[in-house]
Amino acid sequence: MRKPVHKLLCLVLVVCLAAVMVLGCGSDSGDDKKTETDKKTETGNKTENNVTPTNNPGETTPPVEDTPTPTPDASKTDYAIKDKVIVDNESVAFKIVSVEDDGKMGTAVNVECKNKTDKSLTFSLNNVCVNGYLAEPYWGGPVAAGETFNSKIMFGSEDLKKMGETIDEMRFVLRVYDSENGGGEDVLKESYTVYPTGLTASAVKYPARITSDSEQVVIDNDKISFIILGTRNDSLWGYTLDCYIENKTDVILLYTWDDVTVNGADIDPYWAKSLSPGTRAYTSICFDTEDLEEYEITSVSEIVYTMRIYDSQDWTAEDLVDDEFTYKP
Repeated sequence: MRKPVHKLLCLVLVVCLAAVMVLGCGSDSGDDKKTETDKKTETGNKTENNVTPTNNPGETTPPVEDTPTPTPDASKTDYAIKDKVIVDNESVAFKIVSVEDDGKMGTAVNVECKNKTDKSLTFSLNNVCVNGYLAEPYWGGPVAAGETFNSKIMFGSEDLKKMGETIDEMRFVLRVYDSENGGGEDVLKESYTVYPTGLTASAVKYPARITSDSEQVVIDNDKISFIILGTRNDSLWGYTLDCYIENKTDVILLYTWDDVTVNGADIDPYWAKSLSPGTRAYTSICFDTEDLEEYEITSVSEIVYTMRIYDSQDWTAEDLVDDEFTYKP
């Protein structure tokens, strides 16, 4: 009796084991299918670079990054003047295209010069004034026949600091002449005034002159000013007097020094300055180092000079100044 029971138990065990194996195999197959589906579900619509595609197959959109908005440079002036035609006739055209603040470099006045003739013409600016102060951009050059030339008139930042930082008013004489015959009749020579920042003539305020604790006021009346602001030793130009001059008249004045002595020695600085009506200027009077060394002058104690100030266009007019002065640093 035990043998049949034992066989029966063995048979039941085999059947159960077979069923488990069948279920196990079915479970493995189901897991494989589920894994592929799960992978698709987990990755969703992501590509292998983890970038979400757009509605168009094959196209991707890069991750969005926060881009800071550029902050305007408050130190730079936004000049209003654009394509200002100064002159346009049958021979020449001259236009101020724009004015740009170039930070530490200064300010650039972009201009367009057009030569409509059949010969080379030279364009130049004379008696340039910024906010009432004489400026010397040293600009000019030839333009070939029938050509148009674009250029920059540069005003240094250090010079502009003395003139009010921005160019609110710019006065100048535009001269155009035959490049091959500079002494001939000018093609053009006219005075012009522009207001680059958009101010009116009445709204422009000329900045006050710089002052110095050591300055010496030589002359300051209702017609002229001549003030020595101070001295310095310039490595290039030598012993230098920094001065302020002003022409309050309605004529062109010439300032000159003659019969100059330094510590009693005859040393001429070869200085002269022309000023248009209503113009101010900072100027330097320099004594060459070699000239001082020739007289063994290592320290300047006294400068004696004769100053003449007169109408440069009328030789018969009486001098405004013709006197001797002494300066002791």
